[in-house]
Amino acid sequence: MCAILLQGALRDGITNWLPTYVNENFGIDSSSAVLSGALLPVCGALAYIVTQFIHKRLIKNELLCAAAVFSACAASAALLRFFAAGNVFVSVVCLAVAAGSMHGVNLILICIIPPFFAVNGRVALVSGIMNAGVYIGSAFATYCVPLVTGSYGKNGYLDLCLAAALCGAAFCAAASVKWRAKNNGSKENGICPNG
Repeated sequence: MCAILLQGALRDGITNWLPTYVNENFGIDSSSAVLSGALLPVCGALAYIVTQFIHKRLIKNELLCAAAVFSACAASAALLRFFAAGNVFVSVVCLAVAAGSMHGVNLILICIIPPFFAVNGRVALVSGIMNAGVYIGSAFATYCVPLVTGSYGKNGYLDLCLAAALCGAAFCAAASVKWRAKNNGSKENGICPNG
């Protein structure tokens, strides 16, 4: 649930902040800055495709896969924070990859995991609770992003994004051991990760 809250906060926080970031740091007018957000849905769609490929071919454990995708967000935030902040194109791409990777995490945690609970008849309950967590994280980001950027600037927010993505990866990686033990990596075998 902690990873889900972080995923919602990162996805919507970065999405909402991108036009402001472009406008304030590169002097691009507001209407053009909003258009920079057009890259976000493209990265989101690509993230779904890449995440599905990673899950089906490379990392079968759902939570380890989510940890890997959280790591992509952390890498993008770190690249922007420490190396690429002076280039508008690279900055937009880094933020789009970071937000897009959260769509990949959403695919794993909200779409792929709940069907494991079918044997207990809890798919809708689990899916609803997890989806509510995404929106709680999103609401938190709506309040937190202006507060952090106003007090600590863009680097403070990028540091927060980096820390949140690393925490999300750590939560998923830590839970992956128990997840693997409970379900053996297959929802078709009838074993529910809830026991």
